[in-house]
Amino acid sequence: MQEDFNRVEILLGVVADIIKAIPIHQGPISRNLTPEVMMELDRLEKAMGEFRDINKQSYKTANVDIDKLRRETFSSEQITPKQKQILIRALEIENEARALQSQYAQVLAMNKIEAARLTGTGKEGEKREIKDRRKRYKPIGGDKKWIPI
Repeated sequence: MQEDFNRVEILLGVVADIIKAIPIHQGPISRNLTPEVMMELDRLEKAMGEFRDINKQSYKTANVDIDKLRRETFSSEQITPKQKQILIRALEIENEARALQSQYAQVLAMNKIEAARLTGTGKEGEKREIKDRRKRYKPIGGDKKWIPI
């Protein structure tokens, strides 16, 4: 059991390092993402989704409330202080990851809005397109009373 907690502690350390590195990373990451890495990430995402679904289903079948289970685990006398620290650290990492996820979701939403504006959808895009067209024809006299041929 202690060996399992050591593995969990190492894994939590790696995850915490990754979460800390995400916001400060500069530049594109596409150079580091080979097709093999992308396949592995997809496989990991699918496995985690299946694992999450199986856990939810088993908790539902056993009529176990996850929040109640967490509270009882922290107040249990059978848990050692080191194990309690690991669980607290896991919760902190989970909260950091959720906060980071919501920040990136907001950034992605803003990028979609900006992309829609730049691609010409909506009135703002039409106005921008008209201005761009005028700029193209200014050097050939498009800003004067130009008569089309």
